[in-house]
Amino acid sequence: MLTPLSRGLSDRIILPILAAIGLATAVAQSELISIPPQYTYLLPNTFNGTITEPFVDITTKNTTIDTLLAAAKNATFISYDPSFNLLLGPNPHADIIATSTLPSFFEAGVWVPERNEVWFTSDAGLQNPTDIHVLDLISNAIRIPTLTGFPLVNPVGGFYFEGKVYVTTFGNTTFPSGIVSIDPATGATTTVVNSYFGLLLNTPDDVCWVRRAGRSGYMFFTDPSFADYTKVPAAIPNAVWRFDPDAQSLVPVIDRTDISTPNGVRANKEGTKLYVTDTPLEEPYQGDGINGSYTASPAIYVYDLDENVMPVNKRLFGLARKGFLDGLHVDDYGRVWTGEGEGVVVRNAAGKVIGLFNWEVLMSEKLRSTGQVIANFALAGDSLIVLAVDRAWKVKLAQVVVSPARGGS
Repeated sequence: MLTPLSRGLSDRIILPILAAIGLATAVAQSELISIPPQYTYLLPNTFNGTITEPFVDITTKNTTIDTLLAAAKNATFISYDPSFNLLLGPNPHADIIATSTLPSFFEAGVWVPERNEVWFTSDAGLQNPTDIHVLDLISNAIRIPTLTGFPLVNPVGGFYFEGKVYVTTFGNTTFPSGIVSIDPATGATTTVVNSYFGLLLNTPDDVCWVRRAGRSGYMFFTDPSFADYTKVPAAIPNAVWRFDPDAQSLVPVIDRTDISTPNGVRANKEGTKLYVTDTPLEEPYQGDGINGSYTASPAIYVYDLDENVMPVNKRLFGLARKGFLDGLHVDDYGRVWTGEGEGVVVRNAAGKVIGLFNWEVLMSEKLRSTGQVIANFALAGDSLIVLAVDRAWKVKLAQVVVSPARGGS
């Protein structure tokens, strides 16, 4: 049974848990490989690729293509479009800024610009409760914040809005799941949502806010059922929810017939589109339409947000090439960044994959062998912070992808 996070944790550097804090280590291998975009849809007639391996692991009968793909397998950055090269700049590199003996770097990826911090959560697996940590982007020091008020029980996803860090919690058999706000300056916690007409929420996974003029904002969150983690049976169907604090209203806006297992959720900068990832619990694509019953897809869907800030006009935006999609962020240019089987994948506003931050380099060999994925990351001004489970990476970008004035991404 999962237990609540201790409320006695102090505001301290986590020296016993996290090693190499503050010691940035650059990767040594060739860091950027550009692959002609036509290779993503046109190859020699004889090629061998599977959905269990990244695209760059495929083989063809063409020596030139195979040599390029083999080099890309060991590159930190893989580009499929010149716009990705411009995003990275002329000499991109990735630095390891922290490592851990535990799965400490996993979810949330919340940038707090006023404090130059990234808040993130750990991976519990099925045995231990999750923690929330804070990374100082200047010193690379990491601490567990002192929190007061309602305990944060198994925190997962997060979002920064109007001076508060909003965190989803899985809860456990003692404490209900829900959405909790944290004042990053004081550590004061406040429960925002924890039920629907007396019914427990399932396991809220991600949260975001959308601004509209004259309103306090609208909070969207995903609520799939990951009962294996909490041992609490689902009480309501999977859904995406919208909370309106002005109207004191919580309503389901996307049901499980529309998105099977909603996971990541984000809006664009203008607040006109809502993106949601679907993370089916079964192996992606296992149903063949004849002998299988698989109906969901490891996909990103996009909705328009109408004048009432309700999601309408659903359409498919992207599919995972390998594995499934988890967390996502939308930058100021309308690009959609996702954590998925191949790493951190970047799509332009039209849905084209323009490049990725390579899972085969950023994830440790030990964790790659278990199929572990990069679930989330943070966009922090002109930096990308990759949460690679037992290590965190920092990549300096050539563009400010999220402005401090915007806050959450």
